[in-house]
Amino acid sequence: MAFLKKHYEKILLAVFLVIFVIALLYQIEIITTAKEVTTKDLQLEAMTNNYKSQQVDFAAEKFKLDTTFMKESSWTGSTARNKADKYFTDLLLPFTMARCPHCGKIIPSWLILNDPHECPICRGELKTPDNETAGAVIIDDSTVTVTTDSDGGGIPDMEEKKYGLKPELASDDTTDLDGDGFANVYEYDNKTKMNDPKSHPPLYLRLYLEKLVKNKLDFTLKNIIIQGAKKADWDIQINFGPTKTEFFWLGDTMKVGSRKYEIIEIEAKKIKVRKGNIEEVQTDGQIKIKSADGKEIVTAIKGKDVFSPNPRAIIIDEGNDRKYSMNIGDVIEIGTKETGISRYKVTDINSMKGQEAVTIMDLKTKKTYIIDKEVKIPRLKKEKTNIMGDSGMEPGMESPDGMPGEMPPAMRAPSRRGRRRKGPKF
Repeated sequence: MAFLKKHYEKILLAVFLVIFVIALLYQIEIITTAKEVTTKDLQLEAMTNNYKSQQVDFAAEKFKLDTTFMKESSWTGSTARNKADKYFTDLLLPFTMARCPHCGKIIPSWLILNDPHECPICRGELKTPDNETAGAVIIDDSTVTVTTDSDGGGIPDMEEKKYGLKPELASDDTTDLDGDGFANVYEYDNKTKMNDPKSHPPLYLRLYLEKLVKNKLDFTLKNIIIQGAKKADWDIQINFGPTKTEFFWLGDTMKVGSRKYEIIEIEAKKIKVRKGNIEEVQTDGQIKIKSADGKEIVTAIKGKDVFSPNPRAIIIDEGNDRKYSMNIGDVIEIGTKETGISRYKVTDINSMKGQEAVTIMDLKTKKTYIIDKEVKIPRLKKEKTNIMGDSGMEPGMESPDGMPGEMPPAMRAPSRRGRRRKGPKF
């Protein structure tokens, strides 16, 4: 033991040396062996089919619905919940349905063939058809062909029965079953579904031009405050509507409705006005503004109404009788959540006599269309739906921003200069 303690470090070093020599020899062996590997050694054996093709007979008993859902299961089939239930289903077994001739909704055909003969949705009377056979409603193909149109309204009898309309009633053809603004006969002619509000011709077809009117702009030049010899230093007081006042300088941009205008000219002079025994000094003048698209130059004279050289177009939506007062650059939205909404921008108004028309552009497809005084779709029997009050426009008319009267403050552009002082009204 004393020997081990004395020579412990030498013995430990010898052991490590032996382990190192063995590892070195093993590494040499690996390198030598690797040199003997050939390309053939690296090749893989070709795979052989280790599976067997199996033909499945889907006509077998285990693939049949009755076996899957009914046999050896707890599914007991369709039964009435109580004695009052005359029509019911277990949501697996279908039962005969029909379309209510009044509201167009899908209802159990049992209600047509049995008391109380009343639609549970609209409470309309459901009369038993003359051609009732074995509890079902059928079409007699021996007397009705695909082209038979008993009422002469434009929709064949078979199509009218398909959608719950009355083949003997011509007024059915010009009603609007799905509420998309197009008559049933127009949808039939254009091969769209008359019972699906999302299936319809392009919505712009509902529009037509009623007339062109003088275009009064919603602002007034209230005053010009002359300060020094430079016109660029003169303050221009503009009133928007009855209560809103803003101040601008020459070169500023102002927004009227949906259009932007630049103040390009200013003329003013001081005049003396006598009121009784008092003589006052006032300013008289005018400004010129130019639209951002360069299509309009408007002169505004102090204290007078301002009119655009281009007329305003009064457009009517035949689908709901809504009336719109539109200027170049305004956007009109047509449709509802059910039909989908299309947005069109007015790009031009042609006021030439005999050729009055409005050009609109679909903001999604960028296609342009011409709206004139021709009503392009059959007129519907409906009540007037004009809802906007009097705002300086005709009753029932909508402004482009949907706001009657004064333009919202958020639509007015501030001065391009850093400061803008509020001045008194004169």
